[in-house]
Amino acid sequence: MDKVKEKKKFRIQKTIGEKEYLEALKFLPGVFWERVLGGCLCVFVIVITLYFLAGASFSEAFITTIILCIIVIISCVFQKKKILYKIYQDTYQCVDFNFFTTIDFYDTYLITKSEYFTIKILYTKITKIKEVDKYFYLYSDLQTVMIAKKDCSEEVCSFLRNLPVPKYICKKNGYTFKEKKVIDERKTGGPNQKYLSILFWFLFFASIFCIYGAFFTISFLGEGIPARVALSMNWVAWLWLPFPLLSLILGIIYSRYRFSSKNVVIGGVCSFLLIIVGSFCFAAAKPSHQFSEIKPYQDILQINIPKKATYYHDNIFEVWLDNFVDISILYVTYDDKAGEKLAQDIKKSDYWLTSYEVEKLYDILPTSTQSEYEDDYYLVYNKDTKQYNMLPASQGKQHFIVMKYDSVYYRFYIYEYTLNYVK
Repeated sequence: MDKVKEKKKFRIQKTIGEKEYLEALKFLPGVFWERVLGGCLCVFVIVITLYFLAGASFSEAFITTIILCIIVIISCVFQKKKILYKIYQDTYQCVDFNFFTTIDFYDTYLITKSEYFTIKILYTKITKIKEVDKYFYLYSDLQTVMIAKKDCSEEVCSFLRNLPVPKYICKKNGYTFKEKKVIDERKTGGPNQKYLSILFWFLFFASIFCIYGAFFTISFLGEGIPARVALSMNWVAWLWLPFPLLSLILGIIYSRYRFSSKNVVIGGVCSFLLIIVGSFCFAAAKPSHQFSEIKPYQDILQINIPKKATYYHDNIFEVWLDNFVDISILYVTYDDKAGEKLAQDIKKSDYWLTSYEVEKLYDILPTSTQSEYEDDYYLVYNKDTKQYNMLPASQGKQHFIVMKYDSVYYRFYIYEYTLNYVK
């Protein structure tokens, strides 16, 4: 059976210019807050990237991001008019804003036309109408339609005020009146759309949290491990991918809804970052299980070293007390049995110092080798003078080997570097 074509009830013709568009932006908060969220996202990406490159603590990165985002939000609120005008200018580059628009009203829908688009909007798909002193705003997922009251007859105004929408807001003459209209939910699909919007907001924030979660997990698992070795833990970033991927996929599937656009952006950005960060695990230092890795140091250590261990090599460059120090690191891990045996031997040795006792040697210990944990033990060896745990008697370049043992996690570090010592 053919559908009966509806008769046109009213027609409104208008020209939209800069004044009308800027006026509309005041009542479209989503446009403004999208820009604000975009600025916060840029801050977030920059801080996390710098944190990752500099090796700063996760808590420092988190606190810095929060503070900077608050500053961005406050700054944007105070410059709202300027930002809205910038949005207008950006849009004007794509669209000529003095264009002619026609709105035709039928019994169950309206059609808005211009030289750029033709959009049909069912009245049951209009989620909210806001009436202000000079305009009506009809909100839907397809488009927000702005109608100037000066272009409307009393009959058109009455028709708009009585449309079956979930929410009608009258904000004029210094007061605000809100009305929730009782309509058939099965026809409007209101609750389903509402729940979908809640799900999309949840996925939006969950995607952002996943970046923090990934870096926190990597930081926790790699605590106390040399940089290139810690990269082997980066694959855990992929475990946080489900939320941003789901946000991206659902955002694309439901792209007809305006609230899905933020999920496409944040889902895509966060997924890309997690994939890139996780892929750094392929650049991690390769392990060795050969005792020959540590055997050259056995005579210096003054204790017996377990043969069964995992060895990693790493090199770092540090600027310390006007010295450019190139540090070679041999990182060794033991199982619980061997590690506990080594810890007991070190504690009994007269050569090894606690983290408090070694503070007197900080003048020759680069920052990366220092620790305040009471479970860490040190042995400092001057390869040139063959002396243990002593500051050099003379100035100049000298070759040091610093042994450090973490008796909690059974991690053994051997730092080797040349330092230009100055008294």
